[in-house]
Amino acid sequence: MQDLLTLKNDVMKTGADYTRLSLIELTMRIAVGSDKTALAELQENRALFRYKDSRPLLMVDFLVKLKQQPLSRKWCNNNQMVLEQSFDLTLSKFLNMPQKNDLSAGKAETSGPDCRYYYRAFNNNALAEISSKGLNDELEIEFMAAKSLQNFVFRHFNLSCLECRRREQKLIRRVRYDFNGQTLSLWIPAEMTSKMFSKWFAENMDSLQEDNSLTRQDIQDILDKSLLTRKVISLEDIDDKNKADGRYGDFPMMIKKQISSCGLAETVADEKADNVNGQRPAIKELGQIRLKKLIHRVFDSLINPGNDYQAILAEFGLTKATFSRFAGSRWHKKDGSNGDYIPDLWKNTAHILANHPDFIEIVKEAGLWKNVCLAAGKKVKEELP
Repeated sequence: MQDLLTLKNDVMKTGADYTRLSLIELTMRIAVGSDKTALAELQENRALFRYKDSRPLLMVDFLVKLKQQPLSRKWCNNNQMVLEQSFDLTLSKFLNMPQKNDLSAGKAETSGPDCRYYYRAFNNNALAEISSKGLNDELEIEFMAAKSLQNFVFRHFNLSCLECRRREQKLIRRVRYDFNGQTLSLWIPAEMTSKMFSKWFAENMDSLQEDNSLTRQDIQDILDKSLLTRKVISLEDIDDKNKADGRYGDFPMMIKKQISSCGLAETVADEKADNVNGQRPAIKELGQIRLKKLIHRVFDSLINPGNDYQAILAEFGLTKATFSRFAGSRWHKKDGSNGDYIPDLWKNTAHILANHPDFIEIVKEAGLWKNVCLAAGKKVKEELP
């Protein structure tokens, strides 16, 4: 088997018979040479995958089988739309190649994933396994590589399901961040402000600046593990020692620190401003600066009840209906329950507070945790990956 340097040199050669190239040679040509002919050969002619006792399958057929399995529906919370989105996302991870292809400079521009990053990660893993096992026989290497690619695709289908599920539940938002010469599109908790994320990234990821082998998915995996793991913690498990040991994880403690240092109003205002494009049209038109100012005015009116909300409507050019949907003070349904009628600002506030360790403890002791979860749009006992 050729070594990595030889393979990289060979991808620039022309006139190859693609039908005779090994799997690793094909994926190396895709990853390093942006070779669309190699990509077509892999996707259209290489039946390398098996699902249970099926006949050999092309990658797209294998993904169809994964989409149809009961486990995938569970991963997608039994939501067919999320399942379809997960299928499309995974397929694009291994098919989509942007037009601007200066991969080494990290300047690829695309509305979706860049398949070259995924094939590069696969190559690195496969070549490391070949080296560690000391494989020399070409058939053994081809068999191992095919099995490795199947596992790799399966893993990314699972990751796509989790990502699309979070998007649907509006638990995450997309940010762009410059790292190692690349502009990465990453998913972070919806309640996490850009300031919080930049600070966390600088404190936790700067040590990886010199590691050029890291892909966007590698970094996303780190974010998932550190920031996106959520669970409901019982009061019996909460004590001062557990808090000191960081039992809540990074994100809840960051929320606590942010609120302690900047205040709840500023934390909520930052979060809403960062998500201004996802607001209702009339609120979106305010822009980030005026939206933050509006939120501070609303919170100030809670402290000073004498403030006339009509003055707020006039200052920001909002109708009574728009303001009620955004920050109204009365939202109970006729039957006494709340839920979908809760204004957007208070939903966000509840969502942020539902990640604050001290707040969690207080409301559980008061027997109000279900109400907070309802306001935040959370399921009380659900664990999210």
